[in-house]
Amino acid sequence: MLGVLAMIRPAGHRLVSEGRLLRREPGGALVTHADLGQPGWNDIVADGRGNIYVNRAGFNPMSDEDVKPGFVFLVRPDGSVRQVADDILFPNGIAVTASNETLIVADSYRHQLGGFDIGDDGSLPGQRCVRVAEGGKVLDSIALDRGGFACVLGAPTRTTLFIVTATWQGMTGPEPVTPRSGQVLAVDVDVNVPGAGCP
Repeated sequence: MLGVLAMIRPAGHRLVSEGRLLRREPGGALVTHADLGQPGWNDIVADGRGNIYVNRAGFNPMSDEDVKPGFVFLVRPDGSVRQVADDILFPNGIAVTASNETLIVADSYRHQLGGFDIGDDGSLPGQRCVRVAEGGKVLDSIALDRGGFACVLGAPTRTTLFIVTATWQGMTGPEPVTPRSGQVLAVDVDVNVPGAGCP
């Protein structure tokens, strides 16, 4: 699968081919800018700061493989590569807003668009615990400095929010989370209906 060409300012053109991100030099030669580690990349886009985002399905849609969520990788201007998003059932279309503040990814299988805030280092901040009302309205959000994996209301009044967190490294590395980075946070919250059941 061959990615589309994307104009990157100020560094020229990029092309994804056979698991490599190629850079076209001023003289026209293509050189490897970054090794993505595997083939099958679908779309490519860059922000105005030279950060490059590429997405990939987690399975081969042309075979009988079971559907697995795909992901987004970030390639920094220095050629370093890391995963910055996952759980996109079939990423198929990617764009950066004109402000360079948001990455938009189309999830074809879920029939929706996902938006990710772009951090100063090109990362996609998704490290937060969100309170959502029935119907989807976001009522409150608690920013985290690492990934949040579970939460529950507890304590005697059931108005303390406990959040299990850890530094997420992605599914492609030897360790999904950074060893010894786990934390359990406790935050007093203002809720109309206290938590129920036994956490």
